[in-house]
Amino acid sequence: MSEKPARSYNPSTKRLTFQQQNRSYRAFSSSSVLCASSNSNDQITSLSKPPLPISHEFDLLCMQHRGDVNVDRSDWLQRVLEKHPDIKELRECVNPVARAAAFARLYLPSNRLIPHELLLALISQHLRTLGLSESQASLHSEWGSDFNIPPHKLYSQLALLVQRGVHRAERFWELAIPSVHSFDSIKLTQPALDEEISRTIGAAPNVVEDKMPLTEETPEDPRFVRFEGNFTKFSEAEPVEASLNQIIYFITSGDQQVANFTEITSAICLTISSYASSKIFFTKLRDRYLQIRAQEQSKSLNSPHMSQQIENTDESKNKNEEGNESRQALLRCVKVFKEWIRGAINDIEPQILDSAMKFVEKEMMPVVPQLCQKMFEGRTDGNIQRMKQLESKAPPISIEKCKGLWTGDFSLFDLPPIEFARQLTVWSSTRYYAIKRCELLDCAWDKPRLKYRAPNVIALTLHYNRLSQWAEYQILSEKNLKKRIARMEELVEIAHLLFEMQNYYDAMAVLSCFDSPDIYRLKMHLSMMQQQSQDHLNNMLEQCEADGNFSKLRKLYEDALLHSKPVLPYIGVLLSDLFKYYDATPSFINGLINVRKCKGVYKMISKIEVFMRDKFCFLPIDQVQSKIDQFEDFDAETLNEMSFDIEKEGATQISDLKDVRDE
Repeated sequence: MSEKPARSYNPSTKRLTFQQQNRSYRAFSSSSVLCASSNSNDQITSLSKPPLPISHEFDLLCMQHRGDVNVDRSDWLQRVLEKHPDIKELRECVNPVARAAAFARLYLPSNRLIPHELLLALISQHLRTLGLSESQASLHSEWGSDFNIPPHKLYSQLALLVQRGVHRAERFWELAIPSVHSFDSIKLTQPALDEEISRTIGAAPNVVEDKMPLTEETPEDPRFVRFEGNFTKFSEAEPVEASLNQIIYFITSGDQQVANFTEITSAICLTISSYASSKIFFTKLRDRYLQIRAQEQSKSLNSPHMSQQIENTDESKNKNEEGNESRQALLRCVKVFKEWIRGAINDIEPQILDSAMKFVEKEMMPVVPQLCQKMFEGRTDGNIQRMKQLESKAPPISIEKCKGLWTGDFSLFDLPPIEFARQLTVWSSTRYYAIKRCELLDCAWDKPRLKYRAPNVIALTLHYNRLSQWAEYQILSEKNLKKRIARMEELVEIAHLLFEMQNYYDAMAVLSCFDSPDIYRLKMHLSMMQQQSQDHLNNMLEQCEADGNFSKLRKLYEDALLHSKPVLPYIGVLLSDLFKYYDATPSFINGLINVRKCKGVYKMISKIEVFMRDKFCFLPIDQVQSKIDQFEDFDAETLNEMSFDIEKEGATQISDLKDVRDE
């Protein structure tokens, strides 16, 4: 019992935050658990202490003491309990492991329970974290197996997972035990538990992965690929249904006649997470590249010497064409690899990313060095400098008579309407531009177990509803009639300014306030607004009508994009399109990937991303952004009561309207 940790926890270590990682939303596997990351953009929750750190010197220490595995530890527990009886009492009272296991069996689906081998690997890595090399070596000897712990993980994954669970334990308790915080029925409780589980350990959609080795399928095998009509070749038509192996053969084909190579490549690289894990896709791309290289080298070895070149011109031409085809296939394979890595670099497990980097450095870089440059830079890396350039062109901030801005004692209506509109645009556009593709895949924003993947989409959805309710409350809570009418006119002006700057998202949110039952029924109030305000309001409401699937609003989007002007769309329309398509189109047909759906999803997500091309450039006011961020939900019944309080049902004269004079 003399063995001591080689290194203790340093409280000055930089605090690490955590968030539900996009890369770990599948069923538990060695890559998802052992590579669970503690990095996060979550500014709300953070771990009070970082998981226990380790470094490579622990591995050296372990190697030095690897042979010392004969220490008898069989009576350690008994000796500890005899020396410290309070520990025995605590174990019997708490017994956290048994409770956690019982909870997991009760609430977790079977595919979320950690396999025995993986649990042992977590324990082994944790022992290495503590520098307990003798204990680790001894247990490995007893288990009769050696575990491949990822060398790049410098923190205990077991400690990280435990800290995540403990951090959210209170919420689990509230949901699992009947209380004032729990739901009325199990039908409501289960989705809430699913969402909380996903926030802690990630979601687990049922993805049937194609694990058949690439080499066991030949290109254009009719058992694994379908074409439109009677076509049977990649050079004749693109596949509409295919296995993952056939899709890889298609997008890495060297045949110049292969149609639609670029679009299908982009579609597959975007949607691949719905059909296969990063590990499976990387493995298949790696095998395909090595297959092409082997074919190239084989042809090179079989080529006759210059003095013995084939005299037949046609045969020589065919040999050259085969060589060009192999080279083209190699280049396409590297391009596919690069597009996938750059688009999904933030979602790929660190272990897979490390393997990909080593493979590129060893196999691809010597062959196509230029094409491999900047392969591991994310899609958004180049946007930082561009945003700084945009900020330098932003119009000056206008605060005029908003005196309480610096103390925080101000109303948003103290700002000039134009600046209020700009600040709303800053808040919403910042979230819109931050939307990642993984937030849109599989309609993550709408599914309890995937919502953790869509923070920006959910933030925009909540903001829309809260801004609309906030605008309602600002009208209904004003007791003075004259000020109430002025407030309505000011909101119309703000919506009009938002419309003019083509921020249709916030404009729709403000306008929806006037279309709500509680404001729409205020006929006398609406008629008392200035004629210009009434005209603006009616015109905007007409442009935003839902008729023809928001055809007028969509026309405004198209016109703005044609002129390369910044535009923030009402994302609800675009999300609805994507949701309906996902719901109506199967992902698999007869066990094969529906390639048409991949292309359809790619096109719809591209329609959402196209609005990120030309960006708004307004400077944020932190105090204003904070107030916008604090918009709250209002009770519908309360708003309804306030509406009837300020204007009676069937009001026809001024006396039917509430008017409290200012003293």
